[in-house]
Amino acid sequence: GSSGFPPPQKHCPGRHPAVVVLPKVKFHENLWYAIWHSSSFLVTGSVVCSQPWAPRFWTEGTDVFWSDWQLPASVPDAFLVYWYHLVIAFWISTFCFLVIETIRKDFYQMFCHHLFTLTLLSLSYSYGYHRVGIVVSWIHDIGDIFLYSAKSCQYKGLKFTTDILFGVFVMVFYL
Repeated sequence: GSSGFPPPQKHCPGRHPAVVVLPKVKFHENLWYAIWHSSSFLVTGSVVCSQPWAPRFWTEGTDVFWSDWQLPASVPDAFLVYWYHLVIAFWISTFCFLVIETIRKDFYQMFCHHLFTLTLLSLSYSYGYHRVGIVVSWIHDIGDIFLYSAKSCQYKGLKFTTDILFGVFVMVFYL
């Protein structure tokens, strides 16, 4: 149509056949996730870089996650705790919205992905593995920026841009 979006789907798997799902709706849902993960990547990066163990992370690598983590000096600061809570709340909401939003072909894969992400974040927080949890969350956001941007472009009908963004996602995912 004149909006630049492909025509609506006739039905959506998992929903009544009479339900019409507009590509515009899918575009906006995925654009929201791309914006969230972009913002989360920037904020989580600033949280990581502000931690007292961060300079050692850049020089010593992942060994810093496991050293001294139970000492009182390794207690996370308020900003890290606040941000952790916000990220966990985001993943709880996305888990709930999976069944409310447009049901897609990859529903079961996304369901498992969200469940595992929420479980890993909750367990790393509960057991005091804040360092590794927040860095994994940060790395996770990088890939999702490109994945959801690619999906947004796909629903807009921008095949070349979709292919480029999905290629970047694959490279980031495997690095």
